[in-house]
Amino acid sequence: LFEVNVFGALNCIRAVAPYMKQQRRGQIINVSSVAGKIAAPYEGAYAATKFALTAISDAVRLELRDHGITVITVYPGPIDTPFRDNALKEIEPPSASRVLRRIPPVRVAEAIVRAVRDERAEVYVTWFDRGAVILKGISPRFIDWGMRRFYLRRRAKRG
Repeated sequence: LFEVNVFGALNCIRAVAPYMKQQRRGQIINVSSVAGKIAAPYEGAYAATKFALTAISDAVRLELRDHGITVITVYPGPIDTPFRDNALKEIEPPSASRVLRRIPPVRVAEAIVRAVRDERAEVYVTWFDRGAVILKGISPRFIDWGMRRFYLRRRAKRG
């Protein structure tokens, strides 16, 4: 996970940053996850990679700003791809697909286009994810309660 989610992104940034600095312009877009802001039970390793990518994005944004380079971090939410079916089937509650309505990839692409146009530092594709991150900043215990309820209790019912 770290090889792709962290070191892959970091290597790409290292490869393009010198050229962008020469041009005095450029945009770097890193696709993270709300898991890079809020860790869920049984997803610690995945969340760690996304927390790392978020931290790298924040640091690089500050480092490259004076060179005319913007860095955007995208938090797409549950995209309608096979990822959830393949990677998370053992840990995600069966009811998650009803609660976390999957969004079409085109909606993520549209959000990225808007973020590039508006030069935003972060973009959350869903209001649910943005709200959860804001709420975690206000009341981490409430988010912990919600995570326990959503993941752990449903997992216990499955046996």
